[in-house]
Amino acid sequence: MKNRPKERDHLPWFAFYPADWKRDTQRLRLAAKAHYIDLLCAMWDSPIRGEICWPIHAYASYLGVTAERAEQTILELLETQTCDGAFLGTGDKICEADCETPHSQDLSSDCHELVKLINRRMVREEQQRENKREYNRNAQKEYRQKQALSKNGQGFVNKKLSDRIQNSEFRRQNLEEEGEIRSHASVDNSVDNLKEEEPPSAAYNLPPFLEKKVWDGFVEMRKKRRFPLTDHAINLIFEKLTQFKTAGYDPNEILNNSTRAGYPDVYEPRQSGLPPEGELSERTKRILRRGL
Repeated sequence: MKNRPKERDHLPWFAFYPADWKRDTQRLRLAAKAHYIDLLCAMWDSPIRGEICWPIHAYASYLGVTAERAEQTILELLETQTCDGAFLGTGDKICEADCETPHSQDLSSDCHELVKLINRRMVREEQQRENKREYNRNAQKEYRQKQALSKNGQGFVNKKLSDRIQNSEFRRQNLEEEGEIRSHASVDNSVDNLKEEEPPSAAYNLPPFLEKKVWDGFVEMRKKRRFPLTDHAINLIFEKLTQFKTAGYDPNEILNNSTRAGYPDVYEPRQSGLPPEGELSERTKRILRRGL
């Protein structure tokens, strides 16, 4: 027999679908069903997976039956469309290379009518596996090319960044030679722009009632919690703190409470809930009213 591709050697099994088997073979005789499962194994081991093209006597020798019984089984498989195939005659050269069987040396040369049988699902799944293998081969080839370029210092990841830095250095040298710049600051900015930086916020004035140390601690907490302060957010917080101060609260204490608890906003302090000495709480008053 011909050697099969190495990619198929790790598949000593094929998928069996009981529902499809019962549907496809319900019109077959019991003997034909038994012969068909043997033929499926032969199709799986065939050089062209899912296809076999043998003479009638090869089928008979493989199934262990007479030539007449083998031909009857083949006709039954083709008539019920359990599998595809056709009788190709005795002189078809296309299938001569595929007619090798374990028993082909015992065949007589009297009757060599070739018959091809094809399992549709097996052929379709083998084509899908071949497409997947081809995709994996292309992906591995592309990966090796990237690795080779990366080892040579031309990696795809850092290539764009290195090109931009080289262009900035080239512009720096040209400007220095022409004497059009007095310092390196303007050119250094083109290289520094490659790094992500936060845009500078607009200048703002702290209200006179806020301590700078307290406000800086609140801003630092917001940055660490990834809640950056925008100009509009700062104005809103200043307005709330002004309202709290008007209500008689200490804005610095409110900011310290938010910083300590990790709150991104400022909130009005909660009342302790304890009534002044000698007075009943609201809850006690409600209980007494329901009891009266």
